[in-house]
Amino acid sequence: MAEKRKVTLHVAGKAFSMMTNDTDEHIHRVEALADRNLQETARVMHLKPDQVGLVSVVSLADEVIRAQDEVSRVRRELRDTQVKLEESEEASRKKIDELTRTLVRREDRIADLELMVHEARLK
Repeated sequence: MAEKRKVTLHVAGKAFSMMTNDTDEHIHRVEALADRNLQETARVMHLKPDQVGLVSVVSLADEVIRAQDEVSRVRRELRDTQVKLEESEEASRKKIDELTRTLVRREDRIADLELMVHEARLK
């Protein structure tokens, strides 16, 4: 992991520094998202400047929780699908084994009948 370094972010016309080991690309994405969110919140809600940050944080927290819930739901769905797939694979293996046994019995019976026919012709 990269060593922590001090970076300066510019959000809502203000600069502030923080320590991070994230890439420049990640930092710029965070900076852009925070800036967009603050501007959108201020534009849509017509809030006082000191309220915009709080409402933006609550909005972003809501988005994070919804995303976490969706990730949890998708993980559960993936686990359920994996279980169903494993059950289906097991059922398929059993069916293949059953059909293979039936095929072997039929082939043995055909061989027996062919031998009987052959022996009957020799008599």
